[in-house]
Amino acid sequence: MDNNGILETLYGKRQAIVAAIFMTVLMVFVTVAAVAADKADQTKSGTAPAAAQTKPAVKQKVSTTPETGKDAAGSKAADDAAKTKDGADTGDEGDVPSAAEERRAPLTPEELIRLGWIPAQVKDKSELPPFKMIYIKGGCFEMGDWTGEGDEDERPAHTVCVSNYYLSETEVTQNLWLAVMGNAPSIYLGPEKPVTNVTPRRLRQFIKRLNKLTGGFYRLPTEAEWEYAARDGGKKMRWAGSDNEEDLPDYAWFADNSDGVPQDVKKKKPNGLGLYDMSGNVWEYMEDFFDFDYYERSSKRDPLNMIYTTWFSMRGGSMMDNPNVLRTTYRLGIEPMRAASVANLGIRLAQ
Repeated sequence: MDNNGILETLYGKRQAIVAAIFMTVLMVFVTVAAVAADKADQTKSGTAPAAAQTKPAVKQKVSTTPETGKDAAGSKAADDAAKTKDGADTGDEGDVPSAAEERRAPLTPEELIRLGWIPAQVKDKSELPPFKMIYIKGGCFEMGDWTGEGDEDERPAHTVCVSNYYLSETEVTQNLWLAVMGNAPSIYLGPEKPVTNVTPRRLRQFIKRLNKLTGGFYRLPTEAEWEYAARDGGKKMRWAGSDNEEDLPDYAWFADNSDGVPQDVKKKKPNGLGLYDMSGNVWEYMEDFFDFDYYERSSKRDPLNMIYTTWFSMRGGSMMDNPNVLRTTYRLGIEPMRAASVANLGIRLAQ
């Protein structure tokens, strides 16, 4: 058949060809719309909080370079991790919403006041909700697992000495965060609940603004400072407040008594230094990068792991965890890009 014959055949079937093209375009349109709707549904249903991941049965070693990582408990990676750690990326970007903030409409000032909140970002330290810093007298102790029952990254137990410092009596509340930052990122709202769903970058902004408001020198605790304080000044205490697991419900919110949600601070007994919720309620950010093998090379005086890894350290366990995870020597790491979706990770201030 010559070219003219082909053209005549196609022309005769033009209606069928047009119909086929139309149906193909329609099917593509329907498929794209279905995918978009599915993603929207996933976004809407994605408000369920993610738990800070627990350690696997066998943990891999952490590399101090971002190229080779660790498949462990909440890892700790992001390109701005190093920047936030050395202070190079602590810009004042309060207008950038967190993932949790984007998932729901902001509360109005009237709603905030009715719920007992500070209704807006404050301009003066006198307007801040009260929070108390507890003086911790420094000393030396055997940091790490002394029982032989802990994980490998809790060993070897090694002598560490910390200088005098302060820790906040409670975890940072949502009310304090709102007063400083002007937003409420947590999924489980409550003015006296610990703030959660906070990325390391937003955390650094919070500390920067708090210091500017107060003229203070607030920061995060180191792992050594946190463990020393949780153990009542370095005593051999497996949980903050007691070495007896039967006493744990008196001191901590955890999987057995919390209904899986963060609770208001100061509802349980404090430990011997007057610190609340050091075990349980929410995990707490540390100043250190997380390194599986850090105890093998830790310095004796005021150790702080500033060698870059792709994880931030956190301590204390949470309302979602079992007693083993709430131990004072238990260590965990989280990657920064996961933090905004984690509803059981909060902040305790040091100074």
